[in-house]
Amino acid sequence: MKYKSLFFLMIIMLSHISLVSCNTLHYYKIPSVHIPASRINMDTLSSYIIAYCWRPETAKTSVIEPEQKEVHLIIQDISNRTITITKEYPTSSSAFVNMIGCLSDDRQGLRNQSGRIGWRPNTNEIGLVYGISPTVVDFKFFSISENLSLTDLGDPVGLNEKFWYPEDVFWSPDGSKFATRAFDLDLGHSIWAYEMNTKKITQLINIEEVGNLVENASWSSAGDKIAIGYGAPHSGIVIVPYDKPESYIEITSNTNSILRDWRYSISSPLKALEVILTNPPVYRFNFYISDRSLPVWINNDEQIIFVAANKQQKATFFIVNSDGSELKEFLPDLPGIVGLPTLSPDKKTLAFIRYDNWKNNDRVEIATLNIENLEIKSLAVFPAPENGDELWISGLSWTPDGEYLAVSSPHTGESEIYVIAKDGSAWVNLTENMEGDAVSPAWKP
Repeated sequence: MKYKSLFFLMIIMLSHISLVSCNTLHYYKIPSVHIPASRINMDTLSSYIIAYCWRPETAKTSVIEPEQKEVHLIIQDISNRTITITKEYPTSSSAFVNMIGCLSDDRQGLRNQSGRIGWRPNTNEIGLVYGISPTVVDFKFFSISENLSLTDLGDPVGLNEKFWYPEDVFWSPDGSKFATRAFDLDLGHSIWAYEMNTKKITQLINIEEVGNLVENASWSSAGDKIAIGYGAPHSGIVIVPYDKPESYIEITSNTNSILRDWRYSISSPLKALEVILTNPPVYRFNFYISDRSLPVWINNDEQIIFVAANKQQKATFFIVNSDGSELKEFLPDLPGIVGLPTLSPDKKTLAFIRYDNWKNNDRVEIATLNIENLEIKSLAVFPAPENGDELWISGLSWTPDGEYLAVSSPHTGESEIYVIAKDGSAWVNLTENMEGDAVSPAWKP
């Protein structure tokens, strides 16, 4: 790493300061572009399997919407054996929607909205959303053996007339059930849960109760509660007991004064039409931060860290007790825009991304936070692509042992999958020999 001397001195000093013991966080601004100094030896990664979405340069193109191309799911062990899961769809399709769990859009849409890849805990299975219809989209499950042979397990949910257009698979910790964001024709976007053994579908919450942009879902480690992320107009979360969803707790800007400044309300039908027609950067940014940033349960499910954003193009961490009490801003003096909090398997380290600001998103930092002493470590800083593309980071994922992070970044022009050591000392580009965009990495647990 190469820092200017002033930054270097500040980092050395910060590394010996426990942030718990001080009220003000004297944290450096995002440093100039830097990458880990060494290359990871690929042999040290040979025991891992990773999945990601790949949009080849030569992918099929939609006839009606040529900016949309077919996207594949790649499953790879690091000895370079790979399988490609895909399905041949007609190129006359108006849109390649949810191609085996990897949302296909234009290049920027793929990078900031690609679907999450859901490895089922305690199994060799992977669960995905798939289909070509923008309205009726189903699930697809596969079993992946250690030698990467593939068994198609079919659709565990099947056709449900009210259960339309599911997006993403959020597994419970024991793998017995998953949540997904889906569309109810009567109520709009909702979070639903599906039990694998009983084949029961439960609707947990809907937009009429809290807000009009349900974003994601995160299970407690005990699997008895779900924290659901919300966007416009009420930025925040809702904590839902799985067995009694009607008794949920709102932690949103609609009910909590501390979050009042962290909302981005679309105030009128005319404003909503403006958003649809022009897609202003502020809303694109807020949707990106809110959608990709899942709530994180910490301290034996006693607290939840989540991200809230507002119409001034800011985003910060908040923390709240799991009963809804003691809501406060988390690391309030940490400058910049944060997102994508991702907890390590041992639940001691939080990885996240941070921008200086969105109007000048010329670089993004990949950093980690020690949950116990609140020390922050900068692993890497990437520059904006020289071709003018926006600097979207589509996902962070820890290896099962917590030794490495996978992250996708387009800072070289194409979006690539990088593996970074947890201390930031080394990294490697996993997709450097693949043409096209690779996004949304997910290590097999």
